[in-house]
Order: sequence, then C-alpha cells, then structure tokens
Amino acid sequence: MTPRLAPAQHLLFEPRAADLLALLRDLQHIDSRALDAITHELVSKRRAEVQISYEDLRRRLAEWLFDHERDMRPEQADLLRMEWGRLFS
Repeated sequence: MTPRLAPAQHLLFEPRAADLLALLRDLQHIDSRALDAITHELVSKRRAEVQISYEDLRRRLAEWLFDHERDMRPEQADLLRMEWGRLFS
C-alpha cells in the first residue's frame, strides 16, 4: 500500500501582511529557509480558510529575526537594527 501524502496547504495573507513579507524578502532580512520556518509555524496554528493577519505575521517575523540575528552577516544585522523601528513599531 502506498502511503498517502498530506494535502498541501495554501496560506492566505491579508494584503498588508503580504506586503510586509515581500518587503522583508526584498531587503534580504529573510530568505527561503526563514520563510519556510515561519510559514510552517503559521500553518500549524491556522485553518486553511483563515487569512494570516498583519499582526500575527509581524509578531512571528519579529520573533524569528530576533532569534536568528546572531546568524546574520554583521552588515545585515546592523541594517536590520537600523530598520527595526520602522518595521516593527
């Protein structure tokens, strides 16, 4: 018997949340590894039909970035610290 794969889940983001995600990717504060980790956690806490709110995404992104700052290149971490207030206040 062939094992059945779990169905893929599609995340829906509020427009502001999608914009924040795109901005952080464009600024290279998050990469595909970060995006996978963040979305995996969001998927585990949501039903498929519920949109991810700006506040939920912003909170999770801030936690992830804070936890992984030590893994960043020094210039990347410096830039993030300079932009933190505008991104997360």
